[in-house]
Parts: sequence; structure tokens; C-alpha cells
Amino acid sequence: TYGEGCKDCPNGFYRGGKDSNTECTQCKLGRTTAEKGATSCSGCDIGKYGNKKGHCTHCIAGQYQDSKGEIVCKECDVDKYLTEKGRSSKADCKSCSNDRSTGIQTGAATEDACLCKRNEFYQSILDDGDVCKKCPEGALCSTDGITIPQLAAKPGYWRNNSNTDIFIDCASAFLSQGSTATKLAAKRCCPEIKNATTNITESICLNITSNNSNSQCAEGYQGLLCAGCADDHVFFNKDFLLSKMN
Repeated sequence: TYGEGCKDCPNGFYRGGKDSNTECTQCKLGRTTAEKGATSCSGCDIGKYGNKKGHCTHCIAGQYQDSKGEIVCKECDVDKYLTEKGRSSKADCKSCSNDRSTGIQTGAATEDACLCKRNEFYQSILDDGDVCKKCPEGALCSTDGITIPQLAAKPGYWRNNSNTDIFIDCASAFLSQGSTATKLAAKRCCPEIKNATTNITESICLNITSNNSNSQCAEGYQGLLCAGCADDHVFFNKDFLLSKMN
């Protein structure tokens, strides 16, 4: 205030410059006033940031600010989350459990962002609730939080339908075992091809949406373990195939 009849400058403004007798000056970005009628500005407090001139607001969930006078908040790191707003320390960010990850996401605001880690686990939501289970042998757990229908067989493996976590080594369908059978199986079941869009070599079984098991087979093969329609010189273990059908 200044003299009789003057009014207090509102919050976010101060009177103290060369025109202090007649005008209120707005605080700069990242600064505000503690009360009306202030003669100077101060930096936004910890846990807050300057979202516009003369105004400070709380950091949102997933973010914090441990310094004063800042214009942006800091995000919690990967594999961390923070459910409360207005927090002032990196230590306020909570860690995901060892079997879970936020992937590349920073600034997670809920624990739901912590998903079962790719390559190591898949997310079971059927009988066991929201728990992480070890990635089955022969399966590709290619993304965080992947569920059973989204699993894919590795090259050389096959599964009967998208609701099972049992993946069968196609090499076991051959009478002759060893490296030869393994190589043939990898060419027949979920073989790797180059993606025309990304130019990356990957299994044809990634991102399969059909429940038809034949979609896991290379061209020219079909049926259990992609064993049908094979070349004449390839001999299959018929007893093994019959046991899988029973």
C-alpha cells in the first residue's frame, strides 16, 4: 500500500519498482508473493512450480520439486511411481517390486504403471489375480505386462492355442534329434523373417491375433507342431505326435 486510499497489490504482484507509487508489478515466472500488499516476490516453494507469472502450483502426482523458484517439476525415475501431488523430494518416489518395471516411462503416478518385466515374466490375470509369473520355456514375453493371449512362441516352438502357457519344442517331432532337428524346427515353427516396415528380423508369431495354431507355421506347413505337408525326406516321430493329440 502507499498513502491513503491505496489498495493492496494482489497476490502475485508487488509494489517496489520505479513506478511503485502508482502501479503493481507482476512477479516473474517461478516467483510469487506470500500475501497481498507485498513489496517483493519470492521463489515458488519446494513441492511447487511456477506455471504462470506470479502464480505457483503443486507438482502433480508422479513429479516432485526439491528446489525453490523452479518453473517445471522433476519426474520420478523409471521403475518408480508417486501417487501424491506437491511432493518435495526424490525420496518420495516409491519403487516397483523387483519383478515389475515401468519400462521407459518416467513420472508414473500410480502403482499400476509397474508391470511384469518383459522377457522374464508375464502377467497372470486369470486364476491368480494380478501376479507376475515366470515366462514359460519356449515363449516370448516381449513386452512389459504381457498376458497369456499375447505370448508368442520362440522360433522352433509351437503352442496349441492362445490360452495355454505350454510351448512345445518342434524339434521333438523329428525321429532324428540334435542340431539338425533344431534348425529344421526353427525354419518350420515361428520362423524369423525381416519386418518390411522396421527392417528388423523377428518371429512371425509376434503380434498374432488369430487363435489358429497354423498361423505359427512357415508357408507349406500346418497342423500339430507344424508337422503337416513336409518334404518327403523329412521323417517325423509319429508316436510323439499321436501322444500330443491324446
